[in-house]
Amino acid sequence: MFSKALNQVFICEEKCFKTFSDFLDPIKAELFSKVISESSDIIVKSFGGAEGCERKLLGFSPYWEELTEEEFPIDQIEIIFSKTGGKGLSHKDFLGSILGLGIDRAKIGDIFIFEKRAVAFVNKSVSDFIIMGLKSVGRVSVEASIVQDEFFIPPLLEYKETAVNVASLRLDAVISAGFLLSRSLSLKLIQGDKAQINWVNISNPSAAVKKGDSITLRGHGRLIITDIEERRKEGFKISLRRLG
Repeated sequence: MFSKALNQVFICEEKCFKTFSDFLDPIKAELFSKVISESSDIIVKSFGGAEGCERKLLGFSPYWEELTEEEFPIDQIEIIFSKTGGKGLSHKDFLGSILGLGIDRAKIGDIFIFEKRAVAFVNKSVSDFIIMGLKSVGRVSVEASIVQDEFFIPPLLEYKETAVNVASLRLDAVISAGFLLSRSLSLKLIQGDKAQINWVNISNPSAAVKKGDSITLRGHGRLIITDIEERRKEGFKISLRRLG
């Protein structure tokens, strides 16, 4: 991922025109922006299509040229579905259907789900392909089109506040307690590269977690650790926000 972004930096420096990376998660975007800003005089800017987007493109521009959000190669795709048929559709359903068209995950930004529609921010290079190919999500018929909503507001994230007790701060223990999964299934999912800490794939079940970490388990949602209280005899009490 970084190698592709770095190649765009080199092109910007050598050709003196604006270039853009693929979509990056928040941690990678922030880290790469910092490294390039400290080692080069080119302008680095990030944008995901609207305020509140987590996944973002990085734009690179010669220092004498302004780089605006309107120049980022991002389209806003609206996916319409029936209220009754689409009631149970989730983020993973929409993402899975789009990737099922053969599209690279790096070309897809955030996906937001509303009552009768979903909105996906995607690289312009795949917009037409999605519109022509995306006819259903799960078993629900959908219709996709490009829209231009300058005042798009992401829906408020719905999350559940909870607290769990764990014997250790191992990733498998926290996933098991946080997602209400058996320890053996948690272990299997982690070793199968289904887990991330702060958007980085983690396959080591004994990896330690800490306050502030975002833990994603593919197909199950995300946990955000808001507090950790160490208990002398009972291990740890972890306060969580669970999304999905």
